[in-house]
Amino acid sequence: MRKNLNPALQHEEELQKTVAVETACSCCLELLDQLKIYRIDLPNCEIKELNIHLGVGAGSYFNVFLGEEGGKRWEHLGAGPSIDQLKNVLAEAKAG
Repeated sequence: MRKNLNPALQHEEELQKTVAVETACSCCLELLDQLKIYRIDLPNCEIKELNIHLGVGAGSYFNVFLGEEGGKRWEHLGAGPSIDQLKNVLAEAKAG
């Protein structure tokens, strides 16, 4: 990614990134508050509750869809520094 050489624009870009991360964190907290214990009722399943844990990663992200045109099966792959961050964050996140 090309860095902007204008200091004022660099500051604005950093501010926008900060606001995006803060907004994502607020969204996670609200989701966690509303869905921390999600009750399920599936036939032949002993599990009756799902405990949700969330994390936020910030940075580049690559979004790839694999499959064939008109095919019945598609796979989604996400990769990049923000996904790498989530490996560590989610390992530390407590459910509920």
